Amino acid sequence: MELSMNSLLATELLDTSLLDDRDLLASVQPVLHDKNKLEEMERQGKQWPVFATHHLDPRLQEKLPFTWRPEPKTIMAWLLWQLQNRKGRLDKMINLNTMVKIWAATQRLIVENCGLYYEKADLKKISEWILRVLPRRKAISTKLIKKPVAGPETVLDLINFLWKYDEFEMHPRSRLQTSFLLLVLLFHGLRPSEFLEVPIYAQSNEGLLYGDFELKLTRHPITGQTRWLLQVRLRNRKYKRFNEGKTEYHVLKLDSDRPLLCPVTQFLALAITDKALEGIESVDDLESVRLSKTSSSTVITCKKGMESQPIVRRQDDFYNISPDRIIQYDSFRHSLRELGIRAGYEAPFTAYMFRRGHGNILDKAVTAAERRQRKPDLCVCSQCSMFKEHQQARVVEAHQLRLSRRVPRQCCFEL
Repeated sequence: MELSMNSLLATELLDTSLLDDRDLLASVQPVLHDKNKLEEMERQGKQWPVFATHHLDPRLQEKLPFTWRPEPKTIMAWLLWQLQNRKGRLDKMINLNTMVKIWAATQRLIVENCGLYYEKADLKKISEWILRVLPRRKAISTKLIKKPVAGPETVLDLINFLWKYDEFEMHPRSRLQTSFLLLVLLFHGLRPSEFLEVPIYAQSNEGLLYGDFELKLTRHPITGQTRWLLQVRLRNRKYKRFNEGKTEYHVLKLDSDRPLLCPVTQFLALAITDKALEGIESVDDLESVRLSKTSSSTVITCKKGMESQPIVRRQDDFYNISPDRIIQYDSFRHSLRELGIRAGYEAPFTAYMFRRGHGNILDKAVTAAERRQRKPDLCVCSQCSMFKEHQQARVVEAHQLRLSRRVPRQCCFEL
């Protein structure tokens, strides 16, 4: 059903009083920029004058794009014009998620150009029109692109290929860093901005630093056996960056029998090479650490001055490892795609493919009651319901144990 501009501005189309809004998104907030969002904002800046010429009052046509705050009905007309003049990837009409992104970019343009925000009631009205009215009137496509998922078997295959069959020449540390980052993606399910430098925070040198890791030797209270644990501090989670009160901690266990799937083993390889741990200069020093009869654990921290040192570092123009600059996500994404091509995969790999694989495993490892006890992560991922929940350290431990049991021992090899 095609909606005309006149029917859009008719009051009966905007009558949404009968809709149940208990589970409705109250607003679609503008977010920080990335490359795709900047392209969308630039596109809208060019399209607005065309829309204004045909559908707005002559006095408003003279104003520069988005230098004033249009009324909700004008915004709806603008979004409907976008709907009628764009083509979708899966259908003739654009997708509902695309419309949400268009509206978010419009908000950001208005905020940046005139400094004005919409009232909560206006945001709710526009959001309700996008999310409820358009789908019910079949004026917008609600089809979803099936997103590829990279699970533990894929990670195992990539790491096995990387260490045993990959003939591509690279710096030895780069190979180890790539393997370590694949395990970070699988076990933690992080977004790229949470462990690497991304364009939004260019030149920040932010990501996983040695100060975010704490190595512990613990004793089991019943069996008396000792085991190494690695506590990881995640400072840059979405909506929690720059807020120390919301910092998350995940715990990983050393699995010396399966170094192929053990991020702790590969962390130690990097840390010992950098001489980043206090009192640990070699593997022999690590193996000589003992607990006294009265202590249940001991902690090994990074050396003073190494707290801000990135654990995974980029290469310079001469292919040397930088002493203090973290890997940028664009570089890691390129390496990941090239690795997938060399390993025989057709679909280009992205970090979010491994994040979805992480979420699918957690869906099976955690009960619905445990999910309800966790705070929402505000992640819009319809295929991974567990991503709507807060992931705690014990969940990651369960995930690691589940993965270890799924991978046959003969698939592992000594690094």
